[in-house]
Amino acid sequence: MFSKLFKSLILTPPADAGIDELDRFRIPANARFLQSTAPMRPTYPYSRIVKRIDGRNAVMREIDGHPDLHHYLWFDAGSDIPPACRWVIRGTAVFAHPDTSIIFGTASGTHDVSIRISRTSLSDFTELASETDIGSDTHVWVISRLSVERDRRLLAVAHSAAENAT
Repeated sequence: MFSKLFKSLILTPPADAGIDELDRFRIPANARFLQSTAPMRPTYPYSRIVKRIDGRNAVMREIDGHPDLHHYLWFDAGSDIPPACRWVIRGTAVFAHPDTSIIFGTASGTHDVSIRISRTSLSDFTELASETDIGSDTHVWVISRLSVERDRRLLAVAHSAAENAT
């Protein structure tokens, strides 16, 4: 009886659909990315980037970083990646596979684009040895030099790996 009364007095904050969508990305493969992001930033698919339209003006949803980097990741280097992979996770522009939920490309800040590839695929890109960041035992994050052709190849490899992950 007392516990029911106590629970009825606790205010429950309204669910934020943008933050609640984060649950699908809480998997071990994304742990490193999620640790480095702000926990209360919004998460939503790119298809819902427009929040509302007031008259002739579209009100966009919140996204961190430089818009040129978002465009570079999603439309220049990532032009061959399916649009369903475009997400904003915790306010950061990313590519995440729609079935496995593995994040495999990010654009954050004012000049940082990173692509997640397997260590075995790294041997196919010998010029990348000095451009990798710590990942896991099986994957590394490659820091982009904003070379569209190279990043397209890297994103294709990263997308394929995310798709075939078990």
